[in-house]
Amino acid sequence: MSDDPFELLGEGYFHQDWSDDASTDREVVELFASENPELVRPMLDRIVQLKKWSAPQLASYFAAHRFYYDPRLVGRSYLEWLADFEKWLKDSLV
Repeated sequence: MSDDPFELLGEGYFHQDWSDDASTDREVVELFASENPELVRPMLDRIVQLKKWSAPQLASYFAAHRFYYDPRLVGRSYLEWLADFEKWLKDSLV
């Protein structure tokens, strides 16, 4: 596994059957944060970097990290989802 926390998030949490483990994407993020508190800050740092990328770059990145979640299927862009994801992670720090 690489040093990129998105690899663990994609392969370990947003896997092919992620909806069997949680009913929403937010629940998946909350589960990730609760089981990996040491990765919350590195993930927040990574989100800051990713929010500077283009939509095609983000789509490729998510696919490369084996995400079986695509926010576009529920009417959100990757950037909108990253903003939500960032908020959910910050909420987990409180």
